Amino acid sequence: MRYTILLVLTTLFFGCDSKQESKDYGELPKAAVNITDTLEVDYQGNLKIADFHRKVELFIAVDYARNKEVILIFDRNGDIKSTFDNRIAGENSVSGKINAVGFNEAENGYIIISEGGVYYFDSNWTIYRHIPNPKKGIYTRYNPGNSFFEFKNGETNYIVTQLLAPPTGYTIEEEEYYDNVKLLTIINTNDSTYKLDVGFHEKSNYRTESKLYTPFLSYYDYLENENRLVTTYRNDKNLYYYSMDSDGELQYDKSYSFEFDYYSIKSNFSYGDNFENIKTIFDSRIESLICFQDRLFISYTKAVDNTEFAHDPSLYYDSGYLMDYIIQNYQHCLHVIDEGKKTYQDIILPDMLVAPGAILEKDELIFHLSKSKYEFNNEVFLIGKINIL
Repeated sequence: MRYTILLVLTTLFFGCDSKQESKDYGELPKAAVNITDTLEVDYQGNLKIADFHRKVELFIAVDYARNKEVILIFDRNGDIKSTFDNRIAGENSVSGKINAVGFNEAENGYIIISEGGVYYFDSNWTIYRHIPNPKKGIYTRYNPGNSFFEFKNGETNYIVTQLLAPPTGYTIEEEEYYDNVKLLTIINTNDSTYKLDVGFHEKSNYRTESKLYTPFLSYYDYLENENRLVTTYRNDKNLYYYSMDSDGELQYDKSYSFEFDYYSIKSNFSYGDNFENIKTIFDSRIESLICFQDRLFISYTKAVDNTEFAHDPSLYYDSGYLMDYIIQNYQHCLHVIDEGKKTYQDIILPDMLVAPGAILEKDELIFHLSKSKYEFNNEVFLIGKINIL
């Protein structure tokens, strides 16, 4: 079955002429993602890969169709190795909505972060440690990648994730909000303390431009070779690098200005305007950030032409037509940064691919499929390699 799927998808991907825009790319080489294999899991839902254990080649994924309450572990053959179902009440269930999941490689187990805090599981999904969230009940942030990462600073171990969201005294429609909000939760796993750190940097266009953007989401990961945290936001123009000082505080180091080839924001709203979120779906948006060694992979969407809707604004409110138009016209792009420099011209991904779920090797990635465009009986992921043309 998996090879039939691969053949069908390869025909679909490379039998179509993608719409490309002319642009002066300078000396950067062109590259493409070539689909090399499929990974099919005998499960019906909406699985999103949250982490990849490179040493044992296992994936951990959450099921969005079941409100992230079901978690699967499967291998590169698609064989399910274990399942955790938080809908089943018991001493090993976690409290509150699940926020992030991943492997605890040091202890050969798993970590779940929920509104209730950090839960450590052994390989049999038995809880052996819990670090309670001291601010449970305060609204927690949406974590788009279901992600966290662990790192060590001196003798102290930390987890970085998105969890706490205490009020700032301002709404997201007010400029002051972006000056004051803190977006990442830093958990000291030695002394079980939580704190907030890293807001919008003063260089961020969320603070330097007098306009509202689509509701922001944070994307972040850890560059192991540099011992640095990197972060960006849904409509930001920059990537930001931070390192941790001896007191456990994150310090800004530098920024990287994106040179996206297919990125555009068409919907401009000044502070105080009536923000119409429906119009922002035509805009480009960053959708993921994943690190591997010194290499960063930034996934974003290509802006969708809204000329037809600008000429006839009533079409914005024809929900069926609007969604069909967006589904048929959106495309995902991949921006690759290696040792602080853009590596290739941005890659327009084959039509049915969305953001990568994990990096397998330097140029090998596993991708989620767009379920709005195609759906199989089981859960299917595609493995692709980046090749210079």
